[in-house]
Amino acid sequence: MNQEYKNLAKNSVLFAIANLGSKLLKFIIVPFYTYYLSTTQYGTVDTITTTISLLSPFILLGINEAALRFSMKEACDPDSVFVNCFFVLAMTSVLGLLLSTVITRFSIFDGYWWIFYLILIATSFETLLMYYARGVGRNGVFAFSGIVSTVVLLSSNILFLVCLKSGEMGYLFSVFLSSLSSIFFISLKLKIFRFFRINALNKTLILSMLRYSLPLMPNAIMWWIMNSSDRYAVLWVLGVSSAGIYAISYKIPSIMSTFVGIFHQAWQLSAIRQSKADNKNTFFTSVFNAFSSSSFIVASIMLLFIKPMMLIFDNSYIDSWKYAPFLLLGAVFSGMSGFVGVNYTVSEKTLGAFITSAVGAVINIILNIILTPLIGMQGTSIATFVSFYILWLVRTLQTYRYVEFRPNFVLIHANLFFILIETMVVLFNGSIAIIFFCIAMLFWLNRTFIVSTIKSVVPLVKK
Repeated sequence: MNQEYKNLAKNSVLFAIANLGSKLLKFIIVPFYTYYLSTTQYGTVDTITTTISLLSPFILLGINEAALRFSMKEACDPDSVFVNCFFVLAMTSVLGLLLSTVITRFSIFDGYWWIFYLILIATSFETLLMYYARGVGRNGVFAFSGIVSTVVLLSSNILFLVCLKSGEMGYLFSVFLSSLSSIFFISLKLKIFRFFRINALNKTLILSMLRYSLPLMPNAIMWWIMNSSDRYAVLWVLGVSSAGIYAISYKIPSIMSTFVGIFHQAWQLSAIRQSKADNKNTFFTSVFNAFSSSSFIVASIMLLFIKPMMLIFDNSYIDSWKYAPFLLLGAVFSGMSGFVGVNYTVSEKTLGAFITSAVGAVINIILNIILTPLIGMQGTSIATFVSFYILWLVRTLQTYRYVEFRPNFVLIHANLFFILIETMVVLFNGSIAIIFFCIAMLFWLNRTFIVSTIKSVVPLVKK
């Protein structure tokens, strides 16, 4: 068990080192976009990339998850797993052409259908390769591919937006080149092309992987609804310019999502490896409680700086800070939901992932319909937070049958109570003393986790 904690920490650090640089660069470049793209232009490109995220599950069919899970099985040949996953994705890419042709008939997509399709297919193949790299233990290749794609994204953005002044099309073409560079990098490092053989296709393996992955396709769609449908609610009710402002309000919470995403990459590998262990329940419980405590503490500190951090954007986006606090809380419970959701992958009961995500998505849509017309973008952000909270609660209760881990509900809701108070104080420009009091209470509530972390980290620092 101690070794598995070390593996989890090691992979988390590895993914953090490689990913944080690229993620930080992507965050730093956002103010650059706000100077070279108007709120309407940014709203347009954000809507296009968000729609690509919606269609991607239809193209992938969850086969990326199968590439990770099956390549880690002792009974499966990893090379054969990839080739058969690649074949499925190649077939569904034809569907992508049809979908992109239909979607881009809407006026906001006018003139973008070809770049829309290229990004859709490139990001899908990039996702497959990245999941496979993790499945075969090539975590360094997976992690470094993010740096490669970010460097290409930054350099091409400078070329297309600054030098050529290509506007929205330049931004979108940069996204395509970024994914393409990642595809070439991973393919070369893993020598992907040596896998392809005439007898590599295996109908039995394909059917087995699809039985595992297909429930994850609607789950991914439901997850997209939870993460992105609010942007469409803003677009339809308040217009493209408001959608651009709301998109920027996501940028601070995305910092939290970045750290959570990095940890999830490592956690998924550890959870699968530990799935057969006798003491897996203890392992899952201790890791979850540490994860939830750290999420609340980080969120409380970020709330303190959320308004000044928005000053780096152009003045036309200045009001976006108002909608970030509840989106930040949504990111906390999104991370906790994703953590619990790994139980479905471990147990290969992927239908449960879809059912619970559907519950969260329906609640999200209903709340968006009710709250957005009533209180505007703040209502949309509240809908996101509430739906992710309910999703976490439902998943936690349902997955008891797979992994009997016991989260500390009292501590979690005590943390939530004080962070909600802090949120209200931030939104209404209240006393800074109350904000510091809330942060202090969160540190006190989670003192056991903090002390144990310090005791674990100090010996490593001394070494």
